[in-house]
Amino acid sequence: MARFCEIFKNMGLVGFVLDANGRVMYANPYLCSLLHVDETKLLGSDWFAEWILADQADELRALFRESWQSDSTGLAQVEYPALRKEREVVVLSLQQSMFFDREGQRLGLVFVGEEVTGRRALEEALIENETIKSIVFDNALDAVITVDQNGTIASFNKAAEHLFGYTVREVLERNVSMLMPEPYRSQHDSYIQRYLESGNPKIIGKGREALGLRKDGQTFPLYLSVSREAQIGGKKIFVGIVRDLSKEKQVEAQLRQAQKMEAIGTLAGGIAHDFNNILGGIFGYVELMLEDAEDGSYLKEDLQEMMKACVRGKELVQQILTFSRQDQPRREPVHLQPVVKESLKLLRATLPSTIEIHRDIDPNLGTVAVDPTQIHQVMMNLCTNAYHAMRESGGILTVRLSHVVFDETHNFEVRNLPFGHYALLSVADTGVGMSEQTMARIFDPFFTTKRLGEGTGMGLSVVHGIVENHEGTIQVESELGRGTCFKVYLPIRNGNVGAGESQDTTSRRGREHIYLVEDDPFLLKVQGRLLDRQGYRVTSFKNGSEALEAFLARPGEADLVISDQTMPKLAGVDLAKSLLKHRPNLPVILTTGFSDVLSLEETQRMGVRDLLMKPVKKEALMEAIRKIFDE
Repeated sequence: MARFCEIFKNMGLVGFVLDANGRVMYANPYLCSLLHVDETKLLGSDWFAEWILADQADELRALFRESWQSDSTGLAQVEYPALRKEREVVVLSLQQSMFFDREGQRLGLVFVGEEVTGRRALEEALIENETIKSIVFDNALDAVITVDQNGTIASFNKAAEHLFGYTVREVLERNVSMLMPEPYRSQHDSYIQRYLESGNPKIIGKGREALGLRKDGQTFPLYLSVSREAQIGGKKIFVGIVRDLSKEKQVEAQLRQAQKMEAIGTLAGGIAHDFNNILGGIFGYVELMLEDAEDGSYLKEDLQEMMKACVRGKELVQQILTFSRQDQPRREPVHLQPVVKESLKLLRATLPSTIEIHRDIDPNLGTVAVDPTQIHQVMMNLCTNAYHAMRESGGILTVRLSHVVFDETHNFEVRNLPFGHYALLSVADTGVGMSEQTMARIFDPFFTTKRLGEGTGMGLSVVHGIVENHEGTIQVESELGRGTCFKVYLPIRNGNVGAGESQDTTSRRGREHIYLVEDDPFLLKVQGRLLDRQGYRVTSFKNGSEALEAFLARPGEADLVISDQTMPKLAGVDLAKSLLKHRPNLPVILTTGFSDVLSLEETQRMGVRDLLMKPVKKEALMEAIRKIFDE
């Protein structure tokens, strides 16, 4: 034993001996220095009770006893978290072996080794770092894929599994081109090869848009960013970050559609304004001729047919105005359930028996501020559209009316809708469905897939205009061969909104003096003749400036001013303000082909008595005039 102690005394390694009870029989100066204690403190002390970290002492003592009782004479590796005098942990990496006397009796268990505290801390830090990397890798929102220079997939995170539909086992050691459709698949190898040959970082480091291929064969838009190569295990490894652009592309498409609809709506509104003037002139002359035609004559019958055509033209203009959202609805608090049920009742009588109607209507849905007539039109157009999709082979028409809430918790992906309560009207069919190209155009005016004579292509565009005009939105989901579903969202509000209907008044002849202001000569002439036949004295003006000049010269001459709203030099509303500034009680009626900035309530607040939508029929014009004079 003395010889053993002499050998370890001057060694630059840890050396100590424990007896059968785990007490220190010998400790060399290096160990004493390492633990910051004198040899006398170590000798005879219980190694496990006094010098080992408490939470590991029992486990290490049990291992010591197994070693003591073992018949093995070989070396065994062990680590002890020893404690210094200051209770700081020092990690010792030791080899242990049994020490025997000449008779073969066990004298003690010898430990020889070194301090590895710094190295162990570094290893733990590296393990922790790799663990963090693994956590970040698997919890990244974007797909992360690593490939070698041959395009073989080396790793595939959870987001990539979700995005592409493959498990990591299905893609490892396979070529990454399996995740690409043509032509990207054929371009991939040359893309990587160009980089390897040129070393140009711009080829790899710059992100780009591409298409991905899911396991189910569906393609989707993505943004791909590839890192420069890294050397791992003698291989060149590339890291690809893949972001799904499906939602972004959907939002972009919705924005383009909204911009296109806005542009078409502006154009349609302008066309409707000019057409209203033409139609208004035709209305007027037909009405004049009807007054002169003899009852029962062929002329009167022909003129009545012309009037029917004029009415159809007026309805078409109203559809265009509704599509362009320039026809103000008269809103009132309405329960949608009766509107939907009534529409389905009318449809059932016209649909063939091969089409079933399923309905799911929430009886507790609150009131919605809408024009019920226009919502009925929405229902009829959507259901008729569904019928045309199923008429060949029949199917199921499903209409649902439910209550949805959009808030931070239930933030559905519906474009431009603020948080709040909404009525959801969905109309679904099991018909032929639509392609993406057709879906992109369904709300365009005069676009239709129906056969000649089956529709004008205004139905869905009018629906779109009505819904947008009610501060709601409409979405469509469709797939070829699997049917179509339209979803209409309308805000639920309380209280009465909109103006009530005007009361009927009896049209009578008059003799008052009327200023008539209209920039369209055709319409100005016929309206003047209509008013003249009713006994009124009429002074006509082709623009607002002329009318204002005449009025200022003789402020008391006119009993009533009827003016078009849209005119060069001086718009109707500006003319009205100037007239009312000098004569606050002067009756003024404005006429307009469309109004995206005016409403009856707004004009009445300015002092204007009435706002009439063109084309104005004779009865409506005379009724408005007599109502003002009779009051």
